[in-house]
Amino acid sequence: MSTDHVNELLVTEPYLPQSPTIESLAQSNQYLTALIQFVTFSIEMQSVEDIVWYLTKSVIGQLGFEDCIVYLVDPESSLLVQRAAYGDKNPSDKTILDPIRLRIGEGIVGRCAELKKTMLVNDLSKAENYIVDDKSRQSELAVPIVINGELIGVIDSEHSAKDFYTQHHVSTLQAIASVIASKYASLQTVQKLQQSIASLENAKRLQQALFDITELVHISADLSDFYRKLHRILADLIKADAFYICLFDNNSKTLNFPYYFDKSTGNHSPDEQHGDALDRAFAQRVISGQAPLFLSQEDISVYLNNNELQYDNSRTPPYCWMGAPLRIDNKITGTVAVKNITNQTPFSSKSLELLWYTAQQISTALKRKHDESMLQHLALHDELTGLPNRTLFIDRLMHSLEADLRREQQQTCILYLDLDRFKLVNDSYGHHIGDKLLVLVSNKIKSCLRQHDTLARLSGDEFAILLEDITDLTLVETLSTRIIEELRLPIDIERCHIATTTSIGIVHASEFSQEKRLASEMLRCADNAMYQAKRQGKGCFVFHHKLTSNSLHDILVLEQALDTALQDGQFVCYLQPIIHLTTLNIEGFETLIRWQHPEHGLVSPGDFIEVAQKSGQIIQIDKIMMDCACKLMQRWLKYSNKVPYLNINVSSSSIAAEGFLAYFQSKIAQYGIPEGVLNIEITEQALINNFEQATYALHEIQKAGQKIILDDFGTGYSSLSYLHQLPIDMVKIDRSFVRTIGQSHTAKSIVKAVLSLADSLNIQVVIEGIEEATQRDKAIALGGVYGQGFLFHKPMSITKAEALLDFAVGDQT
Repeated sequence: MSTDHVNELLVTEPYLPQSPTIESLAQSNQYLTALIQFVTFSIEMQSVEDIVWYLTKSVIGQLGFEDCIVYLVDPESSLLVQRAAYGDKNPSDKTILDPIRLRIGEGIVGRCAELKKTMLVNDLSKAENYIVDDKSRQSELAVPIVINGELIGVIDSEHSAKDFYTQHHVSTLQAIASVIASKYASLQTVQKLQQSIASLENAKRLQQALFDITELVHISADLSDFYRKLHRILADLIKADAFYICLFDNNSKTLNFPYYFDKSTGNHSPDEQHGDALDRAFAQRVISGQAPLFLSQEDISVYLNNNELQYDNSRTPPYCWMGAPLRIDNKITGTVAVKNITNQTPFSSKSLELLWYTAQQISTALKRKHDESMLQHLALHDELTGLPNRTLFIDRLMHSLEADLRREQQQTCILYLDLDRFKLVNDSYGHHIGDKLLVLVSNKIKSCLRQHDTLARLSGDEFAILLEDITDLTLVETLSTRIIEELRLPIDIERCHIATTTSIGIVHASEFSQEKRLASEMLRCADNAMYQAKRQGKGCFVFHHKLTSNSLHDILVLEQALDTALQDGQFVCYLQPIIHLTTLNIEGFETLIRWQHPEHGLVSPGDFIEVAQKSGQIIQIDKIMMDCACKLMQRWLKYSNKVPYLNINVSSSSIAAEGFLAYFQSKIAQYGIPEGVLNIEITEQALINNFEQATYALHEIQKAGQKIILDDFGTGYSSLSYLHQLPIDMVKIDRSFVRTIGQSHTAKSIVKAVLSLADSLNIQVVIEGIEEATQRDKAIALGGVYGQGFLFHKPMSITKAEALLDFAVGDQT
């Protein structure tokens, strides 16, 4: 159709009303009433679809039209699609059986849309591109729906008579189109606002979820609890019928499911072998693809058809599935996945985006939780042998004694074992042979025990056995004899032929009254019995109840000797430097007690500290060391304003003793000690024994400006919960992990985990027991900054330390 011909069809002349007649006035009033009615009702409507249906159903008939079609632009195809109709174009109420689709520019309607102008054709026989849809018409009126230059749709009407449409019709339909356009714009604004609000709410929910996932590390009791709470958080973001965590075990090369929730059963399963063939296959695709994955019902069907997969046909394949990778230490280690069995809650691209965001936070939380779990396991087990440690042993012993109390019986028995001449093995063959011997010895002892008996490594070469249902002591005699005979058999380690024996002390709960039946008391008595077994020639066992007063005489003699040492000032202070691993600068010193015995010479603490702790003499010893450290620091401060710090070891007895805190504060004031140079070093065992008193004292010490050092980290109740509750400034990783840091992946992982967790809590770390250059290099590679050990300096007298300090300070100046 030519442009000139189109222009002929367009009505451009202004409407010139003639003298009104009663008929014309009535018609105008009818049109105006219809328009007002349309405007009024459209105000309450909330969709364009409802408006156009109301137009065709309730308004068009009042204008005298035979038919009317409302087209709206389809945003995806850009076609004009019939959305509502009146007359014989709409045989069904609000249902378009076969909607008409027109291209922009096609026919009268398409040209109206293209030009965004009203088109009035009084004689369709002259319109060359008139499209006959059902039956030929004589005239047509098409009015565009436009808002801010954007085409929304077209209102089109055809009539069987020529020259039917008047200017009244044109004006009324244009007004209606304007109302629809305005309503459309208003609805779009509301929709965008709702979308913005929804986006803000979703962002807020996501932010809260990410925060909650981070908090799970600290509030969940264990990994199972962590997974359950994690599931509840994700359920608020993504509606799913099933949720699971899948982790890849690098050792077994298998996929495990530590958490699997299925809505159909309502079970939270910790079964690591859970998950069907599809769960495993899809999780493996996420891990190998290292990217989030969304699978629709069609994708899943194609996969089942194209893969030889043994799938249980009785189970319905999921309607849709989503998974996102979990990355720990820059490695894809698993998948977090959700799936829906039905199409009632389909996933969207937004769902996948949410899952991907949360997966990254889950990865971070999982790493910290795994690190903490490893430390918690470490806190209760010996790293070398894997046996329960002293803390776990005492806990189980206490539970056994409580069970005795409930049963009103005494069936608990403990054996205290110490390897004879083990120090000679270490000195002769080296620590690495000694460590292997301890592992083999622990395996031999376990082979003699029942499955429910507890074997623990208490320290060094000391072990303990808990027997929980002993009513006949002859059974204990038989067991002890068997253990001694088993350990007498030579052991070959790296061409070394080693024979060892053990001394055993035995104590039974029946020896004690109910008031004195304490775990600590039983251990002390078993230790005394073991000590007597050594005095009787080693390689034997002694029952505590058979000890004579003579057998306890030696312990009493040692206590008296300690009293003399305290009175005569026989205790001296030794120092061992703490250094910066890369610069080798001396950062501080740990103060160490030595006994300068008038007859036996220099006695190490291992020969008297245990007796001092049991007798309570350790409190006076701690005060002597504190006084010595204060005097030493006062002298150093006269030499220089920049001095290394001193760490004073404080026992569990002292930290809980009445007056200890006041004594410390008085010494700080007496010697004018500034902040941060005189620190308190305590073991984890000291915290556990007197947690409330220790917590209060440590907070007060830190208020005074001195730092708190946690020694032997990893051998007690090492956990984030304690680090959060206590004012810890520095932790010292126990030497037992450093010894095998070059060979043991577990030891390396533990050191790395401690360094990572401490860094996140702004806590410094000192790595103890560094004896070889390879251990130092490993410590540095893992991120260690400070170290202590024989590789750098052995414990030394104050005179030698001050000479070394003068040299170090000279270097720095």
